[in-house]
Amino acid sequence: MTSSVNYSYEYEWDSTYCYPQSSVLKNRLNIRDASKLQEAERSITSIRILELREFPPDEKMNFAYLKLLHRHIFQDIFEWSGKPRTVNIAKGNLFCPVIHIPTESEKLFNQLKSEHYLEGLNGSQMPEKLAWYLSESIHSEKETEEPSDFSLNFLHNEMDMKLISPISVLMK
Repeated sequence: MTSSVNYSYEYEWDSTYCYPQSSVLKNRLNIRDASKLQEAERSITSIRILELREFPPDEKMNFAYLKLLHRHIFQDIFEWSGKPRTVNIAKGNLFCPVIHIPTESEKLFNQLKSEHYLEGLNGSQMPEKLAWYLSESIHSEKETEEPSDFSLNFLHNEMDMKLISPISVLMK
């Protein structure tokens, strides 16, 4: 099933992430059609997400943890999964510049920690807080096709915060 919503991003052209003359991200499957890549990504990542729900890593919630989750979820698709991006990207506005990712991610995780990783929030408070963290995301990994749907649904359904979306706590 293909989404009709446009989730495309403007990438600073580079040969590291995209195929020549294309905005399609280089991938282990060598798929060069964006819609086919999106379909494959959804299928493959859904299995990896289920694995994490069943066996969440027992790690401290920080940037390293986020990279570990990203690596696990996207390892079958992208060689660079779990690694911070090396180019600037935008979707309307520029996301966090590459040079600021380490310091900005540290700030965001300190904020999340000060809020006890959102534990104990009731159903009406959670969507507001999740929206704030999503709006402050830095998108430190190279963005995939549909992060916000995944992030909101996953986090809202998984209140224990032991397993947090790889995209949801990244800062713009």
